[in-house]
Amino acid sequence: MERLLKAVDFLSGEWMLKNRSNGGALIFLRSALVSTLIFAAGVSIKCAVDPTSGSDLSFFQFRLEIRDHLGWLGATFAATYAGFYARYASQWSYLASLYNQIMATASGLTDEQRKSSSFLNWQAAFIEDSYFLHLDRKKVFSVIIEQMLADQTILKCFVESAPSDVVDDVLTRYKVERPAA
Repeated sequence: MERLLKAVDFLSGEWMLKNRSNGGALIFLRSALVSTLIFAAGVSIKCAVDPTSGSDLSFFQFRLEIRDHLGWLGATFAATYAGFYARYASQWSYLASLYNQIMATASGLTDEQRKSSSFLNWQAAFIEDSYFLHLDRKKVFSVIIEQMLADQTILKCFVESAPSDVVDDVLTRYKVERPAA
């Protein structure tokens, strides 16, 4: 199952998000990759099952099939772009809403309440969610994360609650020292 999931991650272009934040350019590139793969598979399957294409599929015949079905590529690109963009917009909206909820809640709390473990965990979860949604490098969110990581209590909570590989990546990315135990 793990190998299948890795293959899907590769074929869906998830690997492109490893060192970049999600956004318009990556949505375009992932859509181009996925739609090209789907188109190639679709044309190949059509050629394989079409009784009029003969048993000897030549490169010339394959090129004709591509030419005759180029509309499939456009439709597939549009569908994959819409899907990737909808996912991105949803993730952005979620993260912005989460931050706004944190700030709205903070405005009504006393200093003592802002130091509560539940409020600190909420802020640490914002950092972790930003990372997993590939939005932590977006300027609007990275500034917030930098501010949160500058607070030693939030930093300590993040280190204690997030998976160690996520903590290592985030602390390295933001050039923050791991707090003393």
